[in-house]
Amino acid sequence: MSDNTKLAVDLREKVGTAATRRLRATGRIPGSLYGLDKDTVALSTTEEALRPLIYGGVQVVDVEVGGESATAIFREVQWDTFSQYVQHFDLQRIDPTKRLAVEVPLELRGTPEGVIGGGVLDQPHRTVNFECLVHQVPDHVVVKVAEMQIGDALHVSDLELPPGATLLDDPTALVVRINAPMSEEEIEEGIAGGGPVEPELVGQEPEEADEQ
Repeated sequence: MSDNTKLAVDLREKVGTAATRRLRATGRIPGSLYGLDKDTVALSTTEEALRPLIYGGVQVVDVEVGGESATAIFREVQWDTFSQYVQHFDLQRIDPTKRLAVEVPLELRGTPEGVIGGGVLDQPHRTVNFECLVHQVPDHVVVKVAEMQIGDALHVSDLELPPGATLLDDPTALVVRINAPMSEEEIEEGIAGGGPVEPELVGQEPEEADEQ
């Protein structure tokens, strides 16, 4: 097996709606392993083992079940209605010697000097797509922004990808930029043109409607 993150799993002897409900009631999460022209295997794991991998952005894992060792990638993770608990996960076997197309999240590292000086950080690109060997797939790609000044910008071509990786995104696409703060005149023009101007909070998702 490779040096990927290991996920402890067990075989599931019983399948079906009733069986999976009973399994979840014991604190275990049902899943499946398929691919590479081999039989699909029903398996399970714990919330404690699975959740850190999902939230950590891990894509490739090693599993050993029923005497079989396999390298696999997460293909689907199903959540409950409120996206709090994992209900099911699918793993697809992959050949670790082959290249894989992946979408990896970007992680900003540091506080830009330009932001400290009053600038506003804008991050229109939050993931990057590239192709690399399976064992090279990172959990995230670090973007160092601490030294960025007002007016500075980083593009996809500036990202540090794994050795030998092939970029699949537009290399000229903007990843992050430090904009100058709005002047009082620009703010007044915005108010006159359509009400108060509210600054955009970088990294914050649009507010969803309240649940009924």
